Amino acid sequence: MKRHIEARLHVNGTLIARSALHVGGIGSDATAALALATNGDNQLYIPGTSLAGALREWTRRLFGTNHLVQELWGYQPPPGTSRDTGRASHVFVEDALVMLPPGQRVEVRDGVGIDRSTGTAAGRTKYDRAVLPCGTRIPLDMTMELPCGENADCFRALIGELLRALQRKAVQLGAAKTRGLGLVELIEVRIREYSLITPAGILAALQDSGTVLTPEEIPPYRGERTPSRRVHAEIHWQPRGPLMVRAARGGMTVDMLPLVSATGDGGTISPVLPGSSIKGALRSQAERIVCTVLNLRDGGDHLQQRAVPVVPWLFGSPGQRDDKPDADDTCLKEGLGALTVQDCFPDEVAFTHTQWQRVVTAETGRELYAGLKDAGMPDAQRAFHVAIDRWTGGTADGALYTVLEPHGVAWQPMHLMVDFRRIPPAEQFV
Repeated sequence: MKRHIEARLHVNGTLIARSALHVGGIGSDATAALALATNGDNQLYIPGTSLAGALREWTRRLFGTNHLVQELWGYQPPPGTSRDTGRASHVFVEDALVMLPPGQRVEVRDGVGIDRSTGTAAGRTKYDRAVLPCGTRIPLDMTMELPCGENADCFRALIGELLRALQRKAVQLGAAKTRGLGLVELIEVRIREYSLITPAGILAALQDSGTVLTPEEIPPYRGERTPSRRVHAEIHWQPRGPLMVRAARGGMTVDMLPLVSATGDGGTISPVLPGSSIKGALRSQAERIVCTVLNLRDGGDHLQQRAVPVVPWLFGSPGQRDDKPDADDTCLKEGLGALTVQDCFPDEVAFTHTQWQRVVTAETGRELYAGLKDAGMPDAQRAFHVAIDRWTGGTADGALYTVLEPHGVAWQPMHLMVDFRRIPPAEQFV
């Protein structure tokens, strides 16, 4: 690889996970079907390819697939053309070992598809996903080579735009980004620029004494941008009764416990409504509306039931991206939906893992309520549920279970975002 380079930008910083995060790997995990990525030393890490892919996607989405963006991130030649037409990336992103917040641990979230006919779990759609907790720190180590000529200023401006986007939490990483995962924020950023066209500049680079910059000092990109077509909604709401999403595992005296998740880097956890659960409830209502209007009936397996007109464009469905080199967001087929829903947490309920463990391991009702009071949930109640045998009128065998119902919990607003670039023109719906 031969090219003329006049300078190099080196960026160091820390990405803080502001929501749970999943970057998958091929390693095995006894607690989850979808495991996190681990390196050869069995350490949790984010591959540089995953980081670079997310950063490249954000740049491509905002500035299109013009020649400048392709030159910055590199591209492969179209099939059947000469290999000389391809380019290597000017951006190099290192692997990053993740650092869990003090007192936190890897979380497991389970997912399940719902049969539209019975309202129960669909067959063969249950899975568990391991996620890094909110507050996880991810070191960012990125280097960019600036070519000789006018492209140097453009490349510098594009990287500046990217860093500022990371600072305002506009870039997401990993899987399930439309279901509340992958929100990150860049902090403690340090930029150094090294000149490589003079002996003095090369010596300064070897001594790590280049010019120090901040993202704000890098001029904005003056080229064309793709118009933003996003709508953000903040929904203020409160439940009329107890509300929870079930955790994968129960406790000693309660069969069904609320799902809890880390609230940040302060070492506390609280009940959570995952973005996937909120999005699933909204999707069910949307499908009900469309099926009523079009007089459709549920039928077939789970995937066939989800094939309701219009709804997949908003909520997503199995699909493929157009692999053409000049493909943009308008080329997306039914796959990633236009709607993104963030996790929702209670307003003032937070406790430590130790406090919650007292609730989980409580062996008597007295211990359970003492643990709930210590965790700041004194209004939570253990509710008993039972199915009735229609023949005897008594309790059905094996159908008695208990649920910890969170009463008196005030929830934060729901945050939704719709990207209209992922919805086709109206004439395609006719």
